[in-house]
Amino acid sequence: MLNNLDNLGIRLSENDVVLFFARYATTNNLTYSQFSDAFLPSDGYYCRLLISKRLTYSQQCSNLHTFSDPTIHLYLSLFECLISVERAAESIKQRLVRRHNFSMPQAFRTLDFNSDGFVTLSDVSLNFSNLFKILSLIHEYGFPRSSPNEV
Repeated sequence: MLNNLDNLGIRLSENDVVLFFARYATTNNLTYSQFSDAFLPSDGYYCRLLISKRLTYSQQCSNLHTFSDPTIHLYLSLFECLISVERAAESIKQRLVRRHNFSMPQAFRTLDFNSDGFVTLSDVSLNFSNLFKILSLIHEYGFPRSSPNEV
């Protein structure tokens, strides 16, 4: 995979590929379904548009030359974006683990609005809405924020 991506102009480390597979694959093989999870739009309308397109894939046309240049650029940009997000998320996760006052159960409870052992979409929406209000107030009144490198 690294060689194929390198040939396409995407320079990744082995760790980047490991993060991508950890996120999207259940084994060392990425299935079409798992690939689709990574690349299909979340919006139902756009997802249906893509799925309804006629199949034009064949074994002989398995390289990017079957796409136009703008399509290749968007495809590669999306791949780079997915890798970048996984890299950034992993960095933040590792920094959180090093924080002495952070625990997974407590983090879960901050989002479990009803304390029923489930986090729902409305729980997350409500909690993040409140969090953004608090962060806005902190920023407005100039309370010190911790530096990104602080553990």
